[in-house]
Amino acid sequence: MASWKFPRTAVVTGNWDVRVSSGKETGFAQTAAIKVVVGAENEQQEFFVHEGLICPRSQCFEKAMSGKWHESDKKEITLCTAEPATFALYNELLYSGNLPVKDLKHASPEDEYIPLCKLYVLCEYLIDHKSQDLVLLAISARFKQVGKDGKQYLPSIKCVKIIYGGTPEESPARNMLVDFYSDHDDGTALSGTYGDVPKDFLYDLSISVLQNRQMPMESQAQQDKYKELSMQKEKQDSEMESLRRTIRNLKSRGASDSEMFDPSPASSIPSSDRALYHADAEFGLRYTNMSGIGR
Repeated sequence: MASWKFPRTAVVTGNWDVRVSSGKETGFAQTAAIKVVVGAENEQQEFFVHEGLICPRSQCFEKAMSGKWHESDKKEITLCTAEPATFALYNELLYSGNLPVKDLKHASPEDEYIPLCKLYVLCEYLIDHKSQDLVLLAISARFKQVGKDGKQYLPSIKCVKIIYGGTPEESPARNMLVDFYSDHDDGTALSGTYGDVPKDFLYDLSISVLQNRQMPMESQAQQDKYKELSMQKEKQDSEMESLRRTIRNLKSRGASDSEMFDPSPASSIPSSDRALYHADAEFGLRYTNMSGIGR
């Protein structure tokens, strides 16, 4: 008897066992289909999407189908401000997990960036954070893609207007665009766009550039002054420690403070050592006055 083998077309990666518990939900394919009417009145298109697929992803659809609204009874929702092409891309993402926007013949970067930016704004409206994250990954991948000319291309100002026109402050998409421009644009992308750039974007970009700029070096004169003061303080520290060691040695031999200041020839402390003691007292005062050097 021949041994059993995988079919030649099988691709086995990770856990390939597709069985689930018999008590588990059968999945979104068994749920009702929602009719979604998309677009302006004269350009409307109809789409159908399983309730069990879109409601767990979109808080907007989840609330609409919760039973509190008439859309729940009709299983129909109208998105009059969305574009049919954008919702078709969203529908594709829901069902396949893919975004068919690349490898278009004679496609420019804008042919990918603009649909992705519009899709991100739609996901913002639908409150679908998972899809938003996937779109950001796609935009990032497009930016990292190097063209035949060896260059990377930024999303255009048109993309900036789409994102800033349909997202709130601190949106991850806004932050991504600001990072792209602050880190990679040399002014070329913004050239000739005066009056056409969203003010909020210019503000965010300015803050980013200021926060990340390299501070100018101090003048050479300032650096030399700090170095001189630092060396002076280091020398004084060394002298102070040397004097204190001398005093400790004298005191260890039994000399009292009164003896240290006794100028009489009969003093048991040599005049040279007394001089050191006096120098230490005087230097201690000077050291205290100099303690603020370099601060």
